[in-house]
Amino acid sequence: MPNSGEDFATKEVRESLQRYVETLAGMESIPPDEAISKLSEMMVRTFRWQNDKSIAVYKSAQQKLLSIPNHTKYFTDKIEEAYESNAERVRTFESQPEWKAAMAKMEQTGEGSKGMFDLLSRMWGDYAEICSVNLGMLGHIPSTDSVRALGNYLQDRDEPDIESHSPGTWSRAAESLTELISDGPMQTWQASYEDVPKWQNWFDEVKAGKRTFRFVGSDVDYTLDGPADAATLKRIQERNLSRPRPNITKKHATPSEAPTGTNQKGPVFHAGLLAAILFCLAALIYFFRCRHIA
Repeated sequence: MPNSGEDFATKEVRESLQRYVETLAGMESIPPDEAISKLSEMMVRTFRWQNDKSIAVYKSAQQKLLSIPNHTKYFTDKIEEAYESNAERVRTFESQPEWKAAMAKMEQTGEGSKGMFDLLSRMWGDYAEICSVNLGMLGHIPSTDSVRALGNYLQDRDEPDIESHSPGTWSRAAESLTELISDGPMQTWQASYEDVPKWQNWFDEVKAGKRTFRFVGSDVDYTLDGPADAATLKRIQERNLSRPRPNITKKHATPSEAPTGTNQKGPVFHAGLLAAILFCLAALIYFFRCRHIA
């Protein structure tokens, strides 16, 4: 394992960092959507490299992205577009004989979960992966709009006209909030379903104005409308609804703490893994539901 940022920064990394620095310098002339796309790629790669210069580039890209109006909408639009295109295919697929035959087999014999998994994978396509990537990016953007968006994705969708419900977004949203918020209900994401309600309850309190929150690396208290004013802080303190601030400061790993090549897994890796997990979960839920009905 390299002991310094210079050792870790290979020729390719150094060249990429130099290219990113040049791109950042001319970012104002790039259309917003294109700028967000470039900045997102920059942040994902430099976050993984974890040397002194890459961290500086990461933070510069993050600040540039935060300065773009409606930056959160770029990511939520990607999710919603993927949902609408895939949901239409699901509705069409559910009307086909193949689907009805599979459901009949499930109800009659309780078998066919593998076939159900295959059907779900085909029907929802790349939706789970797109959710994972874009919700993951929101976990790198410390804005109140990001918190609001992630909080909204902590809940399942209302899908009255679809039997095969979309893969849930709650786990990835909770994971991103764990990375983004320094004083939330948990400091480390354990990839446990039991932890999701903790974030759901937390967001309910934030929406209701019962608590504030802090971003990683900041000691500013926020509400969903922005920095909390003195009156809000006093009201919450008097009602004793804010939990004590944990004595924990999240930060980037230093170069010597950077992950090795065997465990260096960024958002792209997790996208595929989470997609598989979500589809498996959806298939199992539907399998047991059908058995119960039968």
